[in-house]
Amino acid sequence: RTIYDAHTLHNISNDGEYVFALCYGPIVLKTKDDGAHWIQSDKGFPELYTFQLQRTGKRLIACQWDGVYKSDNNGGSWEKSSNGLPLKAAFTELLITSDGIITAGPPETKIRQPATTRPAVFP
Repeated sequence: RTIYDAHTLHNISNDGEYVFALCYGPIVLKTKDDGAHWIQSDKGFPELYTFQLQRTGKRLIACQWDGVYKSDNNGGSWEKSSNGLPLKAAFTELLITSDGIITAGPPETKIRQPATTRPAVFP
């Protein structure tokens, strides 16, 4: 039994070209015509929902329950990109600096508490 329907929206991201709808199910949708048409954009993600999604250059970066993912084809497919990051850690926070440095980390409440997982910084 689930609390939320798989299409229940929990976050929206806009990269200047597409608007992405991040749902509580393992579903990410995208549109570039103000929502008239939606395209599924979650091929390669695990059966979990996506926390955040942002663009850096031509690459999209997404935070997932099991790590960080990247897409070089506007979300057509995703590839796990978590080398060097802790295993079995949910990455919910994503920041891309103006210098292009990508920072991903666990929920903010876990950052404030002593934890075995710390935010990861990678170029």
